[in-house]
Amino acid sequence: MNQEQKQVKRDKVSEIHELIKQVLPILQTMQTPFMEQKKFAENIGLSVGVVGGWVDQGYIPTVKIGKYRMVNMVAITAGLITDLVTDINLDDLIVVNDEVIS
Repeated sequence: MNQEQKQVKRDKVSEIHELIKQVLPILQTMQTPFMEQKKFAENIGLSVGVVGGWVDQGYIPTVKIGKYRMVNMVAITAGLITDLVTDINLDDLIVVNDEVIS
């Protein structure tokens, strides 16, 4: 593997690390598989009205529990992980102690 190929793989590793950093805070705040829309709106810094609109449009996965429509945090997390895996073609990427090897 030449230096250019190693740099491309290092860049992929950096991209993976950045995406994981974005997902981890969500996982750390996820204490239950479902969250009230108000709490979800507070966590992401948007108004309840915006989140409600996204729910109505189907942009946010939800589940109905009794009379409440709850944000499905498991589905959101699964979607983030799926995006992480499908957006990055890992090829034969192997990383040992932060070193890219082929």
